Amino acid sequence: MSRDALYVAAYDLGDTERERTAQLLEGYGFRVQRSVFELRLSRGQREQMLAALEKLELKTGSVLLYRRDATGRRYEKGVPNPRRLEEDCHAWILGVPPKPDPAQTPISETPSDLSKISPQRKEVS
Repeated sequence: MSRDALYVAAYDLGDTERERTAQLLEGYGFRVQRSVFELRLSRGQREQMLAALEKLELKTGSVLLYRRDATGRRYEKGVPNPRRLEEDCHAWILGVPPKPDPAQTPISETPSDLSKISPQRKEVS
């Protein structure tokens, strides 16, 4: 019985390598952004894909393959990015931060008489 796992592949490559890599990854999953793919792979498919990426002999960047589970394993093919976070560093980007509300008065400009501020509230029953 084959056990598939979910992966995310992301790359930052030069034009020629980007096209070849995208074609290869399209054979294993689907594109969710310009340089990001979601993949469902068995262990054999993962090894086959990593070997195919190795054969591309990437020189302008790398492809990262992240396993989406508790282990969070990372595989990398190509030229490593020296500015990449170390394994024990983590950054979580969950969404776009909210834009500041221009209607809100900065604290430095808050009037001393707070009765002049009328909050916009709606009662929900």
